[in-house]
Amino acid sequence: MRIQVAVILGAGFAVLSACSETPQTEKEAQAPDVVRNQGEVVAYVNDQPIAAERVEHLALRLGMAEAVERSDQAALGRISESLINSRAMAVLAEAELDEAERKKLALDVASYREELLVKRYLKDTIEPKPVGSDEVLDYYQKHPEAFGGGVEKTFEILRAGPDISDDERNGIIRALGSAAGTTDWKKWAQELGGQVAYRKSTARSAVLDGPLKALVEKTNAGSVSPVNTSEGILVVRVLDERTVPPQPLEAVASRIRKMLAPMHLKEAVKAAAGEARKKVSIRKPG
Repeated sequence: MRIQVAVILGAGFAVLSACSETPQTEKEAQAPDVVRNQGEVVAYVNDQPIAAERVEHLALRLGMAEAVERSDQAALGRISESLINSRAMAVLAEAELDEAERKKLALDVASYREELLVKRYLKDTIEPKPVGSDEVLDYYQKHPEAFGGGVEKTFEILRAGPDISDDERNGIIRALGSAAGTTDWKKWAQELGGQVAYRKSTARSAVLDGPLKALVEKTNAGSVSPVNTSEGILVVRVLDERTVPPQPLEAVASRIRKMLAPMHLKEAVKAAAGEARKKVSIRKPG
């Protein structure tokens, strides 16, 4: 809900601001100072007031502190109009809510309020521990595949899709059963007909997925995999494999720190929650 409103307000403001280069009208030039008196009401929508402080608040959220400081009535007037548009739509939407929807909206508002308060508390109380060099090195050594390292294999693939008849499927499976004894897979695929496709590739298994990943990982160089029928028909022959070194630690250390930082933040939040529980009274019914 809050995201949608923000989009509406932003879009409304963008449309209005498109006219910002035009000269002020006489009405704009004579507009009251909407932010000098925080208690002032700039408009009523179905008798619901929109306070000047709402205008200033939205202006600051949109990064328009300078307009607030200069009391730029043209800019603040456009924000005021955007808030009026938003309030008009909100009033009409609220009028259509049934009781269940009103309760859900109240819960959404309460949850959002609590979320803001929690963010404020955490901002003031937690200081996540920096990611240490030992942690970076440990992660680097345990996950070389994440940085270009690992075992790279060159392999051939024979594949038939699932959209074939049962007779064709059974015939292809029987034929591929002799794959280990066939030398030229590319020529053989052509002889088997258009249902069987041939491909040769070189890759680390980490970048593969599905049945192909499993077959390549489990098949040694010089060997042919079993025929896999989970997604069509697939068989793999691994021709060669080599160990590829990962990128140097110096090149990826900063990326590793960014990857590990959320874990430290999670630990800090958990500790802050534990401390908060000690400072309040918690009682469960029953």
